[in-house]
Amino acid sequence: MKEDNNTFVYINKEELILKDYLSTVKGYSSRLLRFIKREGIILVNQKPARMDKALTPGDIIIVKMPIEEIDAPAQKLDLDIIYEDLDLIVVSKKPLMVTHPTRSHQENNLANGIAYHFNKNRVKAKIRFVNRLDRDTTGLVVIAKSKFAHQHLQSQMKEGLIKKTYFAVVHGCISNKKGTIDLPIGRLSEETFERCVMEEGKRSITRYEVLKSDGAYSLVKLELETGRTHQIRVHMKAIGHPLAGDPLYNPENEDSIKRQALHSGEMEFMQPRSGEKIKVSADIPEDMRILCEQI
Repeated sequence: MKEDNNTFVYINKEELILKDYLSTVKGYSSRLLRFIKREGIILVNQKPARMDKALTPGDIIIVKMPIEEIDAPAQKLDLDIIYEDLDLIVVSKKPLMVTHPTRSHQENNLANGIAYHFNKNRVKAKIRFVNRLDRDTTGLVVIAKSKFAHQHLQSQMKEGLIKKTYFAVVHGCISNKKGTIDLPIGRLSEETFERCVMEEGKRSITRYEVLKSDGAYSLVKLELETGRTHQIRVHMKAIGHPLAGDPLYNPENEDSIKRQALHSGEMEFMQPRSGEKIKVSADIPEDMRILCEQI
């Protein structure tokens, strides 16, 4: 059987129970296996198999997920596709673009463009974002093409196995060229979207390295150990170096850039189907590049 985004073919190499093979070796969650038993098909050597079936080396396992329909309106957009395979697609999001439809952004969002791309390439899948970026933040966004791929990548995210690297232009010159910011972040109130450092907040860890500085601005490389909303923006403000152009955490700025100067530039993760390490990168966009050239 030919593989596609909903069909997985494996060749067993060990003496294992089918359930243990799928969960331990291939990373299927118990919840997903229950879903597949109910809605999909699992075959061993072309025959339906129970989860307690004993496998022998050389057995061919086929997992067939149910066919899904695209769940967003399709719109032809100029997507910057960085990487794509059977299980996922990585795009570099442009500034001023929301990730998914909202009440005020029903069109020209990333989900619209992905829906068009899926339609054009006959991909039957719901649009499942593995990570999301703020409207004004640019860079890498990963979209899974199946329930399994999404679950697998989300598990990597929770276990800290996905490495995400951001680049930001901040105000001032940071005295320590390398450091770790370990400050809890919480929401000011239910009435505002703004976050801040607060004792009762969730632990949040950001590692940074200053790449260059002219005293007025610094280009900083950042890696997240945790993934709180607005984490980089809040942490950089907390140490006295807010992001250039940030309308929420640096509202009185007079910077030439008209959005927060933040870009998701690099990611590393394991390909869900093969286990191969994937590393992707996206160039810094023009508005940030112009600002960087001034440093």
